Amino acid sequence: MSYTYSLRNCCAALLNTPLAPYLVLSSSPRYPVLVNAHYATSARVHPDCFFQPQSSEQVGLGVSTLAEADDVSPECQFAIRGGGHAPWKGAAGAEGGVTIDLALMNATVYSPDNSSVTIMGGARSGDVYKTLQRYGVAVTGGRSDTVGVGGLIIGGGLSYFGNKYGLACNNVVLSNGQTITASHTSYPDLFRALKGGGNSLGIVTNVELRAFKQGPLWGGLIVHGTADLSQQNSALVYLTSNLTNDPHAPASPNIPHTFSALRSTDIYDLMMETVPPPGKKAFFLTLTFGNDARLLERLCNFHNESVDAVTPLVESDDWNFITFLQPFPAVLANASAKKVKVLGLDHILYLLFLAWQSPSDDALFHEIGYNLIGKPKAYSEEIGAGSDFVYMNYARREQNLLSGYGEENFQHLVAMVEKYDPIGVFQTQCPGGWKMSAA
Repeated sequence: MSYTYSLRNCCAALLNTPLAPYLVLSSSPRYPVLVNAHYATSARVHPDCFFQPQSSEQVGLGVSTLAEADDVSPECQFAIRGGGHAPWKGAAGAEGGVTIDLALMNATVYSPDNSSVTIMGGARSGDVYKTLQRYGVAVTGGRSDTVGVGGLIIGGGLSYFGNKYGLACNNVVLSNGQTITASHTSYPDLFRALKGGGNSLGIVTNVELRAFKQGPLWGGLIVHGTADLSQQNSALVYLTSNLTNDPHAPASPNIPHTFSALRSTDIYDLMMETVPPPGKKAFFLTLTFGNDARLLERLCNFHNESVDAVTPLVESDDWNFITFLQPFPAVLANASAKKVKVLGLDHILYLLFLAWQSPSDDALFHEIGYNLIGKPKAYSEEIGAGSDFVYMNYARREQNLLSGYGEENFQHLVAMVEKYDPIGVFQTQCPGGWKMSAA
């Protein structure tokens, strides 16, 4: 049967295939639900249609159909949405084009015989952890419930268990619609490139992660006063440098606190303590620098100055201005099965997280965010503690991160794009994310 909907080229092409039942058009009652599926309102776009596959084979047919129908127009561009956690437009949605939404590919299957977990590309970390709790095991998954497993892995894969098991990073759909399994022994060159390669190589539809025994965890939020900032900074530096020798090193020394929620609980409960606020616009920027207390002291000042500058100007009733600092020790690469060292030495990862309600504050928060991130970057270079590495899953589109992987890793990614996507489908027709040609 041939459809004659008043749709643009690529959605119409999908409608004329066996994939028609898996499309959601703008006339469908489900369409606004899918538009609003992002936790951050700043990420919402209106595609011409959503494509919700349920298998790798359907993803393959969809990609090959889109590639064949491409007329180099915006209407034939597509995006891939796993968890939809990235807060900026275009990362996981195609305005006026096709959004491939993997939400229905969300199964998690534990195999006790070989201590592995097979997870479909659209599963979210919170659901994965809840599924595995009944077996008393865990995997190197995300640290927010809405983080999609596929995007987590191809963006670098930071996890609660990174100090012990390394970065998380396997079925992959290529630009010609072929599905292959990438591992240490099968397509090892592609397997290496997937972790940190983003969506430049294909669509991850399944991952297999090693499972490990995990019972209750001891953790929770602790609030310290500003009077003890120097002690807190010194403690972070010590923790970061000590994790290589002791991956189980405690995070909090004997510093006075005003609040503590430390307890024995499960990983999902701990995750929900720091869940991003839904229903707001959000803005991420990130930076990596040397493990140096001087930088942390200066960054605290930069943060406070920025908050003071934005407070009298903001119109939103509810807004967030948060600096996240976390260890990024060499042990992360050493513990990873891939063992590809990008940084080598102990570093600290800085995430600037801004969230607000009113569109009238967009320009304000963008300006203050870019201004703030530039200050510790400049100071880190001044004292010899700078780094070009930018963690993909925290980055903003404008941040040039691929060149920060190091020349050898970057050239490997370029070679893999030429080998596995020779016609450039994921470089040009899927514009979200970071592309080798633009690095």
